[in-house]
Amino acid sequence: MKIWRLWTGELVESEHASGGEVPAEEQANIFMHTTSRYYFPATSDRVERVTCKKVNERIQRETEERLAHAALGGPSAINQRLEELDREWDIERTLEANASVAVLTSLTLGFLKDSRWFAVSFAVPTFLLLHALEGWRPPLPILRHLGVRTQTEINLERTALRLLRGHFQATADPHAAIHQVEEVKEDGPRIISGT
Repeated sequence: MKIWRLWTGELVESEHASGGEVPAEEQANIFMHTTSRYYFPATSDRVERVTCKKVNERIQRETEERLAHAALGGPSAINQRLEELDREWDIERTLEANASVAVLTSLTLGFLKDSRWFAVSFAVPTFLLLHALEGWRPPLPILRHLGVRTQTEINLERTALRLLRGHFQATADPHAAIHQVEEVKEDGPRIISGT
């Protein structure tokens, strides 16, 4: 039996492949199973999944180039790049600011010019919900094309820079691993010596 995916318009195979009638009490379970298992992407990669492959590859290539440049510049260049990453806006923050500006502008124009502007104030939360569920919103392709990265992409570069700086040493002890991460958070540029 195939089940229609609500947002993508795709048919997916259900566990009730017999083709028979699905009992009413199981229909809700099938819907929940379909939406949670097959539809909603993981939070960590939902934006990358809806971004054009060429844009994702360009963002990754630019990240690798920045890492290579920082590595050649030594510890001061790595520290400078880490400070830049702390100030970099990720896609979520950018979209939140974009939505806020759109709603405030439409409300202002609705009160001052024409009440039809209020429609934008209703559309924006709909797009925010769509973004929360599947990772897509109308300004997303433009922002990604401009190079706005996800928090996961920013953290990947941050972790690579910390590895280049010598912050982590191999350990099989989970407590020691957490301790190393906490030291990195607290001490910043200090290099942890390894054996």
